Amino acid sequence: MYIKTYGLELQGTFTDEGYRMSKEENEKWHKGEIAVFQPVIHTYNFHKGTHTKKTCSATIINMVTEVSHIDIFYDIEDEHRMSITVHLKNGEKVWKMSRDHDEVQDWKKLGFKISESYGY
Repeated sequence: MYIKTYGLELQGTFTDEGYRMSKEENEKWHKGEIAVFQPVIHTYNFHKGTHTKKTCSATIINMVTEVSHIDIFYDIEDEHRMSITVHLKNGEKVWKMSRDHDEVQDWKKLGFKISESYGY
């Protein structure tokens, strides 16, 4: 498993199931100070009635030191789904789909500049 990081060195351990965060990383993640971006690709074959799920490599970001601003697009047809783009200070962007509104509330409490928009 490959994990790309911005602004931090991993402190956890790799297991057969994947990466297990250290206690400190886990605490920072729950506060919104670090974020995990790990796309999951779902494939549906409606003719066969099958569903496959593939987890892609993760990116972990130190939100406090690396983020310039965050764009969030809320899909009004699915009120819980958000498209989140994090703009890093180095000019790169990291994107994910999410339903974790608590994470966004944590970022707001930490004072991140967040632009929110709504649409289809």
